[in-house]
Amino acid sequence: MASIVGSVHNGSSNNPTTGDCDVSSISFITGDIGIFFWYARDSTKTITEPGTVTEKHDFAGGAGFGRLFIGYRYLQVGDTIFTWTASSVTTVTTLWGVTIVRSGPQSGDPFAAVAGPSTYTDTLSPNPPAVTPPVNDSLILTCFGANNDHTTVTAPTNYTLRSNGSSTLGTDGSYAAASRVLVGGGGASEDPAVFTRTGGAATDDGVVWTGAVSPGAIPKTIAAVAVPVATLTRLNTFSRTLAAVAVPVATLTKRMYVTMSATATGVATLVTALLFSVSAAAVAVGVATLTTVATFTKILAAVAVGVASLTATFIAGAAAVVARVQGFIVNVGSMMMRR
Repeated sequence: MASIVGSVHNGSSNNPTTGDCDVSSISFITGDIGIFFWYARDSTKTITEPGTVTEKHDFAGGAGFGRLFIGYRYLQVGDTIFTWTASSVTTVTTLWGVTIVRSGPQSGDPFAAVAGPSTYTDTLSPNPPAVTPPVNDSLILTCFGANNDHTTVTAPTNYTLRSNGSSTLGTDGSYAAASRVLVGGGGASEDPAVFTRTGGAATDDGVVWTGAVSPGAIPKTIAAVAVPVATLTRLNTFSRTLAAVAVPVATLTKRMYVTMSATATGVATLVTALLFSVSAAAVAVGVATLTTVATFTKILAAVAVGVASLTATFIAGAAAVVARVQGFIVNVGSMMMRR
């Protein structure tokens, strides 16, 4: 929801024809909304706003009520001073200030609803008009300008005082702005209570106004950061996953290598025993070695098949040798009988 970043009372003077709204003391970001207030005790005094500020109201209340100007700007990094000019009207007290709003709309008119400006008569405590915000959680801004100075001012109940000033330069004048963030309240009338002033007079006249700023979308700066942060998070998660996988994979690979090496040793031992010795003890050593290191049942079964095949081949070969020896003996016997 929208909120107030900061406020500043920039100045007051007797019939100034130029002045500065300086926002350099407030830590704002691009997209924050500067709301500019300017009040002159005499409505015949006119203002020309800075070229980068958009006019919302330039209200002349008539003789004795004064003139209220309200404008806005979507601030940019590097904004500092906004200079205005005004006509000259003798002894007219003039006051001005800025309030900065964050997380409101990002473009266009930031005010979704307004009430006034309008005049009030003969009261020490200005009563701002009611406004109906169209959506929930709106920021309500309200202000007054009075044709007399005051000693103190208190914001309406449930509101926080923002920029405000009082001056006796010229023929006296004062103004104040206050804000409140509603919880819900969309479509319902919001009627601020009175500003409580001391040091003025029960015959004071002036101008009052109320406006509603709707909550905006996620600030652009946050949206812009969200994408790389999400990407970085995914990369970080992937990296951590890779690291977590790498350890068991490396361990498994090492174990597989050791197992395969041990299995190869066992197979070589068995083959050596079968080919170069008929010693049952030698074969037993090879089989025992293979059985010990080949922890996987499938490997052992595969080796068993190979052993059986090798044994069969060996027996067949031995039988062939025996047959040939027998044949040789028979041939030798026949030759000897012929002699």
